[in-house]
Amino acid sequence: MHHHLELKIVAHCGELQFIEVRGNRKPFGQHVIEAHRMLKNSVDSDNYVMISTYLVDGLGMAHNYQSRLYEFQDGQDEYDGKRMAYVYSLIDPIKLNLPPVQGTIHLTFDRPPDFSFTKELPVRNAV
Repeated sequence: MHHHLELKIVAHCGELQFIEVRGNRKPFGQHVIEAHRMLKNSVDSDNYVMISTYLVDGLGMAHNYQSRLYEFQDGQDEYDGKRMAYVYSLIDPIKLNLPPVQGTIHLTFDRPPDFSFTKELPVRNAV
């Protein structure tokens, strides 16, 4: 059996708000909408890392950052008349050097988790 891994990583930042829907706490707000819209982009690949320009600039990251795995470049799309700018890098699955999947396990959860954990992590600017 052949498995095709699709890895799409989207990073954005902003203030979250929460609402409760049928007993479930769900995030909402402008930044949640923006992150969701980033998933509907014009990048011609199923394997990429995408970071909003807002987050890139906040981190002080170069828009054209390159490493052995990443070659970031500028991109943008327009949603509902609003421009969403980002940087993205295609991910070459061969460079990831992942071992083949030996089998799949299907998990189902018939109850909510017993606990949840929230931790705020400090972020420092890359040098």
